[in-house]
Amino acid sequence: MESKIAIDKNLALLPDVHIEVSVSNPTGRGARDPSVLLTTPPIELDGQPLSAFLRYRSKTYDTYDGNNNALGPDWYAMHFPESTLLNCVEMTMECPNRDGGWWTSLNIEIINDKGEWQPVENLAITPSYNFEDVPTGRRPYETHALTFHEVNTHAFRIIGSPGGVAQFTSLSHIAAYCHDLLRWNPACMPPPPIPYLFRLIPPETIWDLSECLVKLTDL
Repeated sequence: MESKIAIDKNLALLPDVHIEVSVSNPTGRGARDPSVLLTTPPIELDGQPLSAFLRYRSKTYDTYDGNNNALGPDWYAMHFPESTLLNCVEMTMECPNRDGGWWTSLNIEIINDKGEWQPVENLAITPSYNFEDVPTGRRPYETHALTFHEVNTHAFRIIGSPGGVAQFTSLSHIAAYCHDLLRWNPACMPPPPIPYLFRLIPPETIWDLSECLVKLTDL
């Protein structure tokens, strides 16, 4: 039976929705319960001091398990109490760590009537995601909209290869929607939060200081 869900309602907030992850016993700095990913996104961080960005890590979830070799792909699966229409998953990343916390490949899979996972069709990621295995160029708490052909399913999962020398991913929020993609533009999502310090110092000044520090420290 197909559930009747209002357009643009966050399906993750429906009753009896639960989330499962590939690493259920992480040892990193994030939370131990993946349900934190279904709560309020970190929109209040904009304009806050850097300390607030670091404290927020207790409300994020990462898949670091104490080893530096992932046993397989990372995945975050959301299960609905009944079959549900969706065509968009919003994924907010955490702060990139020097040893990991990002994806080097990424897909959305849904569970079909046979109980098998299968990839969605026409997946698009906005803004585009950097799949290079490097921490540079990643903005803390940046949200990506993953849109695809509308599907009716009991569950979906974000799945892919974890990055970094420690091979793990780190997320701060997951939401699911059934948007009217003829009217909704994923580019209208709010930009990543900016720490207060970076509002005081022009970006070009930060760049110049970084260059000077490189020459000074040889790092």
